[in-house]
Amino acid sequence: MTERIRIEDLRPADGATGKIKRVGRGRSSGMGKTSCRGNNGEGQRSGRSSKRLQTNA
Repeated sequence: MTERIRIEDLRPADGATGKIKRVGRGRSSGMGKTSCRGNNGEGQRSGRSSKRLQTNA
């Protein structure tokens, strides 16, 4: 007979969760000032949308 799965036995798979990247919280955090966006250009502006490349496979 199989054992029933209980809610307290459930947990995420290994590697599925990690630390949340909090950007713009000071220079000592390592992700301050430009908040990992670089220094200039369209990708650094607010409201930009990152388009994913589609491969025809």
